[in-house]
Amino acid sequence: MIWVMAMFLACGDKIEVGDDTGSEGLNPMRYPSGDEILVYTGHGGVDGDGGASGEVEIVSARWQSTLGYQTNVRDVIPTDLSDYRAIIMMAPGYHESENFSASDVKQLRAALANGTRLIILADNQTCSEASVSNLLGLLDVTVRFDGFASTAANLVQVETFNYESQVVEGLTEVLLHAPCYATDGDAGEMFFADKDNNVVGVRQQFGGGGDVVLIGDYRFLDDTGYLDYVDNALLADNLVIVQPSDQ
Repeated sequence: MIWVMAMFLACGDKIEVGDDTGSEGLNPMRYPSGDEILVYTGHGGVDGDGGASGEVEIVSARWQSTLGYQTNVRDVIPTDLSDYRAIIMMAPGYHESENFSASDVKQLRAALANGTRLIILADNQTCSEASVSNLLGLLDVTVRFDGFASTAANLVQVETFNYESQVVEGLTEVLLHAPCYATDGDAGEMFFADKDNNVVGVRQQFGGGGDVVLIGDYRFLDDTGYLDYVDNALLADNLVIVQPSDQ
């Protein structure tokens, strides 16, 4: 499997970027046409309330100025997701656990089918969050957070990359804050791991449409200050660019 190959790479070694065929190698992946990003803080996610971690003003300004993408922060899933190229969930279950409704799942499945990327970011308190695991099951993907997290008190260095994934194109080092570990299941792929080969980022294509991405930490993205570290900002850009690797 791809992730097995990647796990034994020497630090910083690269796998060549592959093509953009579907998971079966037959159908091209569909890419989004919308130019908006949804940062979703509902279902008990971190929301930056009162100036706490979870605010995304800095990265939103970056995406607007460098990529031309508008960011919308919502705590309710909009009824129309067609304009969103990426949906970023900010650690669902951080404040409280709430199951995703059948309507939520239907809307997210439709967005994925149109090429939207669904990105679920975790916190070390949400590695075992049942609502996230249930949602992934209802979306028919096998990637999961595995319930465990780094025991490091602060930042964890990511330096093993699977360069077949557009998510990590151009990255050489990422720093995450005490991330949750993840598994690619039967149909996903690892895209990065920490220096001890603990997988902290996985993705899976959703049929011929978009893809589902799991990363074990949200703080690399928010206003906490880690966005400026090493290649964290480039990772943030890659997550929302969502286009073939050769463009």
